[in-house]
Amino acid sequence: MGLTLMHVVVAFSPNYGTADAPELGNAFWLVESPANRAIAEQKWKAKSTDPNSAILKSGDAPDVEGMFATVDLHHPNWSRVDFIGASLTNGLEYLFRDAGFQIAELPSGFALTRQVL
Repeated sequence: MGLTLMHVVVAFSPNYGTADAPELGNAFWLVESPANRAIAEQKWKAKSTDPNSAILKSGDAPDVEGMFATVDLHHPNWSRVDFIGASLTNGLEYLFRDAGFQIAELPSGFALTRQVL
């Protein structure tokens, strides 16, 4: 039996939930805000997302490495992770490319993709 591939969205933007039909993938991790909590609760109530989706406490700066480790732990079959509201630094780019992931820039962040066998 094959794994179900997952698209995970990590949004550090407190206004992400106010976007017109925000993309939440199969699972999401959203920074705490009224707008993000509202869209998360809507998805949880409809049971239209992975139950490991969560709301994050906001910090001073996005902890992309830490969130990546959390996503990888909770969703080991991820095939794509979108980081919204985070910048792709040279250090992160090196770390992720060295691990064999493909990187694509997004209008408000970046995405990692990988092949899952």
